[in-house]
Amino acid sequence: MRERSGRWEDSGSAREVVATARYGRFRPGRHLTIAESIPSLLGMDLRGHLDLMLLSGLRDLDTAHGYALIANLRDRSDGVFDLPEGTVYPALHRLERDGLIASEWDTSAPRRRRVYHLTPTGAAALSAKRGEWQVFARGMQALMGPGIAEGMA
Repeated sequence: MRERSGRWEDSGSAREVVATARYGRFRPGRHLTIAESIPSLLGMDLRGHLDLMLLSGLRDLDTAHGYALIANLRDRSDGVFDLPEGTVYPALHRLERDGLIASEWDTSAPRRRRVYHLTPTGAAALSAKRGEWQVFARGMQALMGPGIAEGMA
């Protein structure tokens, strides 16, 4: 990927695109931009989807510490969403501040750690965000044409 006139263009290397998408970090020979501080998937910005991903993960796990949530998202997505801690923890703190999740200290393990769970407000927000995502996905499907999901497998 190379920056040209304020936007990134694919240099033709699928490995470079996937590495950038997977790790969302600065790579030598490239200039770091504000948009790169948020992980991306093949050039798609995850900022608008991160809350949905985290809330969905907490719904499935019930209660989890941050690293378990990161591992769950990575495993459930077959490694596509391998989010860095520097992205997930600030988002968890923001979701907690907004009342969508709550946390408490878990002292049952040898090391004390903060665990998170959905609040009723967070469950309602998750339901609303899922509905928004479904509308978005249907719209993208209509634009991309039938069979797009099968063609990407």
